Amino acid sequence: MKLSNKVTIKQTIAPATIQLLEMVQMNTIELGSFLTEQAMENPAIDIDELAQAFKSSELSAKVEWLDSFSQRRGESFSAADDDDTPEGQIADRSEASDVRSYLLSQILSSDADRETEKLYRYLIGCVDSRGFLSEDWGMIAKKIGVDEEKITRCVAVMRTLHPAGICAEDVRSCLAAQLAADDRIARRIVESYLEELSRGHYSAIAKALGVTESSVRSAEKHIKRLYPYPSSALEGDRGDDSLYVYPDLSIEHTAEGLSVSLCRPFSPHLKISSFCSELRNSTDDPAVLGYIEERLSAAGRLYRNVCRCEKTLLSCFEKLAETQSAFFSGTSDSLKPMTLADIADSTGLSISTVSRAVKGKYIQCSRGVIPAKLFFTAKIESGSGKHSTDAARKYLREVIAGEDKSAPLSDAQLSVLLGKKGFAISRRTVAKYRKALGIPGTYVRKQKEEL
Repeated sequence: MKLSNKVTIKQTIAPATIQLLEMVQMNTIELGSFLTEQAMENPAIDIDELAQAFKSSELSAKVEWLDSFSQRRGESFSAADDDDTPEGQIADRSEASDVRSYLLSQILSSDADRETEKLYRYLIGCVDSRGFLSEDWGMIAKKIGVDEEKITRCVAVMRTLHPAGICAEDVRSCLAAQLAADDRIARRIVESYLEELSRGHYSAIAKALGVTESSVRSAEKHIKRLYPYPSSALEGDRGDDSLYVYPDLSIEHTAEGLSVSLCRPFSPHLKISSFCSELRNSTDDPAVLGYIEERLSAAGRLYRNVCRCEKTLLSCFEKLAETQSAFFSGTSDSLKPMTLADIADSTGLSISTVSRAVKGKYIQCSRGVIPAKLFFTAKIESGSGKHSTDAARKYLREVIAGEDKSAPLSDAQLSVLLGKKGFAISRRTVAKYRKALGIPGTYVRKQKEEL
């Protein structure tokens, strides 16, 4: 053994920097929820001021929800129940999502006794966000101390609930539950030939089932109308068939040029609570002063990070708007080649920071609400200059739309045609772009034309 001196360089990230990096990658809704939680935990942040940043009273709604949750727990379970008992686990796990809450509302309306209801609550807690229920019943029976046969009976009841396919074990069983008992062909395809169906092997499926190819195609149309996940059916029943997103930034074309702004800025609404300021000036208690100083410091750090976060977003998206100005002004439908490195070089930010800034963000412009990630397209080098992958995809779509439907072009032929237009891409890249556009292969396109 011997002693020796060693010099090392170690880089550490301050908590404030970690918080900033987390905030940069949040979208508007996530950031609003995060600030709401911070305001509710930190008395130094003025909740009334922050609430003005929201169109609706999220803070009040959250407080009411917390109160109602406490009341429900008090009604359902006695104060003597311990959180580590099966009853405590049931209470915690059954409140996790909208899917589980919807199931719970149906179960509570049944005539189940208290012990069976507790078991239902636990099993509902095992349902994932997609609506599937796939567990080892033997392990669950051993864990909570009930008979495995009783668990099986409860699961069977849960699988009869609305919507059809809820609590299914997997996608196949979910699709099968939505099919009528007399729909024999579609059911057999779902149970044994889903992969072949996705590849368009209609003839092979028809031969295996002993039916005509037209029957297989008719069954395919029926299967495509089914929900692959039980939660999808639940969302459809609630009248929410559309995907709603809240834009994070707005890019408008004005007389002075393109204007970039945040759809919901939070920095103007973050204020220091006057109560904490007055309390700091009116008390001499060291413990109280220490706590107030700590909370004020956290509030100040949060405010600085919100300002830096908004500044970072504006910096990145101003450069994005500048690069894609022709698209936003309406003079061109194609996007220019642009990568994260281009934004990083012009703004002085790191590529990882730019990646966080654009992740999950949506832009509102004259063309609609568009995901920010769609504006980043790689460069395709060719003898005639640089083209974007977006332009290559659009030309590929045009070529396939104008092809002879009785003799569709192969990926190799498409690669040659794109090469003549200056898009030097391989056959594999053509196949990649074609799949991204949702265009099937040559065999399937030809089969559809024959049909």
